[in-house]
Amino acid sequence: METPKEQAIKAAYGEYYKDYRRFIDENGFIYQSDLFFPETGMKKDGVEAEIISVEKKHKWSNIKWRPMSLQGLENNRGWTRIESEEDLPKDDYFGNLFEVGFLDESGFFHHDKKRCSFKSLKWMYEKKLITHYQLVEKPKPPIF
Repeated sequence: METPKEQAIKAAYGEYYKDYRRFIDENGFIYQSDLFFPETGMKKDGVEAEIISVEKKHKWSNIKWRPMSLQGLENNRGWTRIESEEDLPKDDYFGNLFEVGFLDESGFFHHDKKRCSFKSLKWMYEKKLITHYQLVEKPKPPIF
């Protein structure tokens, strides 16, 4: 069974996923090789298919790339997906604030910038009103 992360990678590559899945790493990247030309699209057996948005990362003279829609996949763009009560923050977050959101069945993410407490977050999870949360970073005080 595919994880939500694997489903996101599959959706981003679309019809090309089957052909390239063995080259795609756990974060959706493909390493540059003579088979792949992200500037002009993806190539297989001389047939070119265009992927317009590409994110490049340079590492030890290797180039990896992936569709732009997968940027932030490594940490789910800061959101924690709640699949069970174990995914909720621990009590030591008492006093901190969270932003919450709901991913509906069609894949649309509903989020307004309202902040809530740990207690409210837990209540919303129990009522199945949210599927994701992220900790709101406390602003650092000014220097001058």
